[in-house]
Amino acid sequence: MYRSFYPRLSDRQGKDYRVYVYEGPVAKIENALVVISYEVDGDGFKNPIYLISTDIELDSKTIINYYSKRWTIEAIINILNKI
Repeated sequence: MYRSFYPRLSDRQGKDYRVYVYEGPVAKIENALVVISYEVDGDGFKNPIYLISTDIELDSKTIINYYSKRWTIEAIINILNKI
């Protein structure tokens, strides 16, 4: 089930994004949210980012926020493991 489309979101750096949200079955997960985010690049889009959540009560902004914080932590751990 296609849930929603957010025509434009912006981050703190002023980058514009298009965000689509799908709710429904994904592989063996009975009900999940899939957030598909495209960064606007001039007249086109950069490669999409796909985020998935099994908490269907979350909105797309919250999911994106959680993943961005987690990505920062993962990147730091990866750097520390290389030292």
